Amino acid sequence: MTTALELFLYEGFQSVGVDRVIKCSGISKMTLYKYFSSKDDLIEECLKRYHAEIIAEIQQRVAQSPLVMEPQIAGLLAWYRAKFIDTSVRGCLFVSAANLYSEPEHPIHQVCQLHKQTLIELFSRLLQMFGYANPQALALQCLILFEGARNLSAIGITGDSLDAATQVLTVLLQHHRVAVAASA
Repeated sequence: MTTALELFLYEGFQSVGVDRVIKCSGISKMTLYKYFSSKDDLIEECLKRYHAEIIAEIQQRVAQSPLVMEPQIAGLLAWYRAKFIDTSVRGCLFVSAANLYSEPEHPIHQVCQLHKQTLIELFSRLLQMFGYANPQALALQCLILFEGARNLSAIGITGDSLDAATQVLTVLLQHHRVAVAASA
């Protein structure tokens, strides 16, 4: 799974076949099919593993930062840049998978939805902890900024999309902070 996930991240789902995973991992075809009945099963399990890794990294990053919103956001943005922007990863693996497996009932599509929804919920809890009103809606807006920055970066748009998203995020959070302070 480690080899398959790495291949999918850097080369995409469509260009990586089962035979390539077998060759690069050094396992036999029989061994692969012992654990995964199809490439779809392999993709689903890789996405589940990647989801768990990302969520654990975010939770660790948040736990290590001071209980002040600005360092929390700065830490998350630094992690996000290192993990997704300043790499040769081919865009968001979950978005790529959701586009390939677009039927909402498909297990792979459901893993992708779970991942994005979990990100929204984690960020919503962080925003709620700091007293922001409507944290779920605000978390969705923040994720839209991150995802947009990543997508623009992935297709080679010039300029620092994450810096631009960070500027908008700062204004958005300040606006909501003012709204919280005004209602208090």
